[in-house]
Amino acid sequence: MAVDYLVIVVYLAGLPAMGWWGMRRARSKSEFLVAGRRLGPAMYSST
Repeated sequence: MAVDYLVIVVYLAGLPAMGWWGMRRARSKSEFLVAGRRLGPAMYSST
């Protein structure tokens, strides 16, 4: 049961961390929203 909670905590901590990392790499707000147009066809088709 502790592993379940650990997975949830890591996931919830990872989401803002990835958002912050992406925000730091983006040059502007509009580039952040479209991921700099560098996602590739797999990501575009899966979202």
